[in-house]
Amino acid sequence: MRWLWIIGALVLFAPVRVQAAAWTADTRGALASAGLDADGASLRLVCQRGDGRLDLRVAAADWHFAPAAPATIAASVDLTAYILEGRAEADDPHALLHRASFEAMTELLSALKGGHEVEIATPQGRLLLPLTGSSKAIAALEAACRG
Repeated sequence: MRWLWIIGALVLFAPVRVQAAAWTADTRGALASAGLDADGASLRLVCQRGDGRLDLRVAAADWHFAPAAPATIAASVDLTAYILEGRAEADDPHALLHRASFEAMTELLSALKGGHEVEIATPQGRLLLPLTGSSKAIAALEAACRG
């Protein structure tokens, strides 16, 4: 009986592997972004040109956060973890937002550009996201927002 409980817990808390083609970037407007959206989940980096700040937004259709509630986001890239303080978006209970300066995010951005996959863990669940195309997409974001 104990083993059944352990197996059930592992299945319940197993990360959801998101199938996505590749990261994309959109640098055409005042806001620039890089990331991926697939299977009801997303990871998106967004900046406003000249602002100096970068938003990391993670969302999943089955996550439900109280409006503006704080929550920890753990982003693990190839076995290195980055702990970020997030806040639920007031207009989207399925998403968490972490806002920081580009300088504060440099190490995580480098890991995302050079890694194979990222695991995002929140109090509502975990996602495994591929990093295919992330280097090119993040480089375009950095050029648009830092340049």
